[in-house]
Amino acid sequence: MTENKINIFLRIRPTKKQLSNYEIIDEGQGLVIDIPKENQAVEVINNTKERHEFRFNKVFDREARQEEIFQDVAPRLPEICIAGRTNSGKSSLINHLLAKPGIARTSSRAGKTDEINLYMVNSSLILADFPVYTLLAPSCGRF
Repeated sequence: MTENKINIFLRIRPTKKQLSNYEIIDEGQGLVIDIPKENQAVEVINNTKERHEFRFNKVFDREARQEEIFQDVAPRLPEICIAGRTNSGKSSLINHLLAKPGIARTSSRAGKTDEINLYMVNSSLILADFPVYTLLAPSCGRF
């Protein structure tokens, strides 16, 4: 009988605001959050603790790059790159292939995808949604 194991990872979202109330511990496998009592909302059920500790397979800090995260989180799978010209429907194609409208961000404005987005499909392959390439002259300053 095979053992089913669920791996849980945490990524601390990059923000411009400096956050000082957390600490990554145990070589990147734990997170401690300090919540001073004066900042806790009245609605908080258990406001007796000021220090909360959580365990994960790995914690990725705000500086972690998407490539680093995917290298640790995703197994080595075949990758299919979706690339094309500006506003050619790359993200719409991914939404259609995955049968999940809105999973890939779309817009009528050209160039909405501004970073490489990776989608794992049924733990068997990875779809990569690449930013646009354009035929505009570099001097236009848009891309």
